[in-house]
Amino acid sequence: DGYSYGVVTDVTLDNTRKYITSFVLDVKGQLMTLNGRYKSSLGKGSVVKIITGSKGVESISGLVEIKDTISDIDYSSVYAGGKKYSISEDVTVYEKSGENYTLIKFADIMGVSGKNVHAYMSTSSLDKVRVIITE
Repeated sequence: DGYSYGVVTDVTLDNTRKYITSFVLDVKGQLMTLNGRYKSSLGKGSVVKIITGSKGVESISGLVEIKDTISDIDYSSVYAGGKKYSISEDVTVYEKSGENYTLIKFADIMGVSGKNVHAYMSTSSLDKVRVIITE
């Protein structure tokens, strides 16, 4: 059982447009397709947490973006809005270009700041930053 984190790169809706019948996810640079019937507000570009168990994927939930502009990133923290957010040891970092996401090294974003950098974590205040996307 475990967690992984990634980005929804595509969704397919059913004829009613109320249910998602297919998700395409980028998880640490690997594409994964999930087929089924999902009632979800997640869409293309959503940053997600995937929970897996013995029977495969058990659930997908959206991560929350840190709303304040990022002022700095160092080896252990993201700084935004006067607050310090711890970074997970296995943070996933993407560079977004258009609708494409490319996995990049964490070291490539050291000291990066501004409106083109986005950090995501779960809703728990105890959680760490799990995904960072730079544009």
